[in-house]
Amino acid sequence: GRTRRRPGNHGFIALADISRIVVRRGDGSSDLISLYDQQGERLRLFDSEVIGETPEEWARKLVLFAPRIVFDLQD
Repeated sequence: GRTRRRPGNHGFIALADISRIVVRRGDGSSDLISLYDQQGERLRLFDSEVIGETPEEWARKLVLFAPRIVFDLQD
């Protein structure tokens, strides 16, 4: 598997390919995050294990950097 210390299988998602980020709140550290492209298709190469912080924190920072990306936080 892929972790912060072990790259595992590699994938690359260009920032320009991300149009929407959805974070579904779970119990504590079990939040789920998904990235979607311009056509609304889920980007399957993304693995939240490598982001290094909570999905919500990561998504909020990314949206500050790229404000055209829609952030959807779901309870």
